[in-house]
Amino acid sequence: MEPKSVRKISTKKSLLLSRLPRVVLAALAGVLITWGAGCSDETTPVADGGVGPDGIKPKDGAPEGSTPDANTMLTHGILGQYSALAAVKGTLLLSAYERQYGDLVYVTASTTSLTSLNKEIVDGVPTEAPTHDPKSWRGGVSGSGDDVGLFTDIAAATTGEPNISYHDNTNRQLKYAVRQSSGWKVHVVEKPKTTKEVVGLYTSLVLNSTNAPAVAYLVTGVSAGSGNYRSELRWAQASKASPTTAGDWVISTVEATAMACQNLCDTGEACVVNTDKSSTCMKTSTGCSSSCGTAKACVGSKCVDVLDDTKLIELPKASGLFVTALEVSTGPMAVYYDSIGGNLRAALRAGGKWSSAVIKGTTKDNVGAYCSAAKDAAGTVHVSYQDFSKGTVHYVQITPPTLKATISEVIDDGKRPAGLDLVGADGNIFVDPSGTVRVLYQNQQTVDLLGVRRGGANSWLPNTAGDKNLGRLVKGGARGYGFYPDMVMDGSTVYGSNLYYDAKATPEGALELFIVK
Repeated sequence: MEPKSVRKISTKKSLLLSRLPRVVLAALAGVLITWGAGCSDETTPVADGGVGPDGIKPKDGAPEGSTPDANTMLTHGILGQYSALAAVKGTLLLSAYERQYGDLVYVTASTTSLTSLNKEIVDGVPTEAPTHDPKSWRGGVSGSGDDVGLFTDIAAATTGEPNISYHDNTNRQLKYAVRQSSGWKVHVVEKPKTTKEVVGLYTSLVLNSTNAPAVAYLVTGVSAGSGNYRSELRWAQASKASPTTAGDWVISTVEATAMACQNLCDTGEACVVNTDKSSTCMKTSTGCSSSCGTAKACVGSKCVDVLDDTKLIELPKASGLFVTALEVSTGPMAVYYDSIGGNLRAALRAGGKWSSAVIKGTTKDNVGAYCSAAKDAAGTVHVSYQDFSKGTVHYVQITPPTLKATISEVIDDGKRPAGLDLVGADGNIFVDPSGTVRVLYQNQQTVDLLGVRRGGANSWLPNTAGDKNLGRLVKGGARGYGFYPDMVMDGSTVYGSNLYYDAKATPEGALELFIVK
């Protein structure tokens, strides 16, 4: 594949770009970004230092040059990363991450006034005296608290109480917040057991018929002994509605998968690539006769292939990414992406045991990224996902308790009048009570938000021949749209949300609500 620039990038790099605001902003501002050739390169350098192997960019922190001033209003930065959407009787509810200070924010809007957003900080503000006007953002407190609110999800109880699951990046733990009459109650669901574990990535929240929540989430860096590591997809089930302590939860492991040891080895160790392509942390030595060179290290007096520690951004090499938690007739269910095997997977729990299977994917392709799942009234599970190998969007149906795809269709093959577009990032699927299936997804080539509905077998509408967006454009233009889209129904109307980026605005990104047709 030829080297590409700005929006013409490899499928895997475009997958990363949709989660990297600064890179996207640079592209939107017209800055030329040149990548190396080939589709096998799965990492993307970031000028400001990048992030760790879990793909998390630390919060920005207070703007440079800002000084304490009791008369100055403090303002928020980009608000809307990791956002999720719910609804309660004429009010839309969102959970979102504020990037400037690293806070979890709760946003509400009336369905009659979608541009008027009310914002409330749930977690992240330290307990200290204000440095700016107390009536401004964060109560005027510019001090750095914990970096919280990543990978959020939100659900509303039948009583109207909002529940939010999210990741605490500072302490690498899973947290939960529920709003009661006395205010927000925030607690830790699970802490990491070692300094290598990262708990609470890709949280997905579902409430059962009694409003008791369950959260599916990914854990990386779990020690498997002898220098090996694994990832675990876990399921936390609350014993009651509105849980407030860690003791209210029972945690089980859905699936455990060996993962690469890159960035997990101790000082004096290297992540050695084994003959079966797995990797193990091994002690380095000084017995090699000469320098081992790039991507190699001296281990046991021999130069061996290693995975270098790096700050390059990439998705976790794990099974459990983009997970959706569901409650089906047979019990809990999770649909997720395995980035190691390149598969779309699903798991069910029955009789206290979890079983999992590949829904789509072979050893020759890489499918399942940006998967999203929803259940219809009959119990059928509908899933949208991206074919990572081709940059196309697909759809399958699963009928529990069978973990097989009963229907498989192409939503968007990327073909356009001018050639092929890379499509399918940040997909979101929604099924309304009538059974109509809707999907929102991003055209990574144009950084636009597209939307379709299923009109029948192998029929995804609109599908306008000759139109560069197939007639599916929901949001587009000079801004970059299609980040973290979500859908919910209130009354008879389906509403959507997404984050857009605008390099010319302050802040350079914001949430936007809209009606989905």
